[in-house]
Parts: sequence; C-alpha cells; structure tokens
Amino acid sequence: MSSGLPTPADVERRFAELQQLSRLGASLLEAELPPIERRVLERRSIQIIARANGATDDPRDVWLHAAPTAADRQLGWMPDTWIDAGTGAMIGSGLVMLVAVHVRGQPRDAVPGGQASAICVRFLVGRVGCVEALPLLGESDGDVRLWLGSQRDRERTRW
Repeated sequence: MSSGLPTPADVERRFAELQQLSRLGASLLEAELPPIERRVLERRSIQIIARANGATDDPRDVWLHAAPTAADRQLGWMPDTWIDAGTGAMIGSGLVMLVAVHVRGQPRDAVPGGQASAICVRFLVGRVGCVEALPLLGESDGDVRLWLGSQRDRERTRW
C-alpha cells in the first residue's frame, strides 16, 4: 500500500534534477550577459595595496591594506581570483573569505565604500604566491598592486 509520500530515492533524484536545471539556467543567463568593461571589474573587486601588520589566531589569515572601494563588501564575501592591477592577468586563484575589516583602527562589519581599510582574508584552499610576494607595510602607500575579485567577472572582462 502506497502512502503517497516520496521515498528517499525520489527526493534525491528530484534534487539532482533541480541542481541540473539550476546549472542550465545559470549557463543560459551567463551566455546572454554581455562582456563587462574593465571599470566594472575594478568596481566589483577590492584593490589590494600590500600586506599589513596584524595578529591573527588562524594561520590561514592574512591582513592586507585595501584601497577605497566603490561598493561595500560584507564580512563573509568569498572572492576567488587575484588579478594583476597593471596587466589584468589572473595571477592567483583559490577561495578566500573576508573575515575582518578595520577602518582607522576600528573594527567594521563590512569594507565601507569610499574608505581605505585593512582587511583580513582567510585562505580556504592554501595561500597563493602573489599575496606572499606583496610588501609588508606598516601603512598603506596607495600603490594598488592586486585586485581581489571573481574569476567569472574577470573572464567576462574586456581588458
């Protein structure tokens, strides 16, 4: 006698179908989107100046000086690509998470638009060499060396 309730196998099959439809929808949407301009990528990224001094409890964390951003970035933001600010080349990849922000020494819950800050990112898949190669500065010198952003955005950007 059937109770009319789906079995675990039915639920798993339906979930797999929904995931496949979601991926298809995302790829169709992506195909319809026009390439973005370099300026848009710059606005969506955080511009990194150098490594910054800062104590952390987690060895995966790195403090960085960041230039003023165009838009707020909340704690938990998860970019995955490091971009050379001069050439636009993707020079590092690996998921990181924004775990702390300080503006003029005060903690914040987001990177505020229009203000320079010190940010702490946590490497979730091992560190990338381009970050280790950044100079360690006590104060920002204003020279943007890297952009931290989305690989998808960079791949769609006309440089």
